[in-house]
Amino acid sequence: MLAKTKKKVISFSFVKSETYASWKAFFEQLKGHPTAIVCDGQKGMLKAIKESFPRVIIQRCHFHILQRNRMLLTQNPETTPAIEFNEIIKKLSRIKNRDQLKIFLEEYLTWKNNYDEYLKEKTYFPFDTEYIYKNFTKGRRKWFYTHKKLRGAVYQIKTALPNLFCYLNNKNIPTTTNHVEGGINSELSG
Repeated sequence: MLAKTKKKVISFSFVKSETYASWKAFFEQLKGHPTAIVCDGQKGMLKAIKESFPRVIIQRCHFHILQRNRMLLTQNPETTPAIEFNEIIKKLSRIKNRDQLKIFLEEYLTWKNNYDEYLKEKTYFPFDTEYIYKNFTKGRRKWFYTHKKLRGAVYQIKTALPNLFCYLNNKNIPTTTNHVEGGINSELSG
């Protein structure tokens, strides 16, 4: 775990895993109150931030959003909805002002409107006797969302949206944690 300004490391800690408890302990030992925190959006970290610094600005890291989107949809998605969504999300790192943000949000909302029913499509498991015996609960067939990876990518953006564009209000807030990930932490992985 690492806390730093653009110029210097404030604090660091080695932990087995990033949990709410480890983040909470890390934040409690910090002196002062940050103006903004740029982070990857890990749930335990977000909860600890909100409790430790209730009024802090949280900026979600664009690199982590794009990386997770790439993991879910790959570089070359195969369906039209996934291809279109991927193209919209790729524009995220190029948003530098409110006009560009407005265009991004219009494209995102239009896409979401166009593919709402598509995202709700379900696939049901085969309806055979052995399957019924093993897997039915109270007579209901088991199913899963057909486009679960695309749904995951969309959900990620939906939950990150309130914290994706804080940097537009304050030019001192970076859009990524790359100064940590590719800077200080890269020396630790040797």
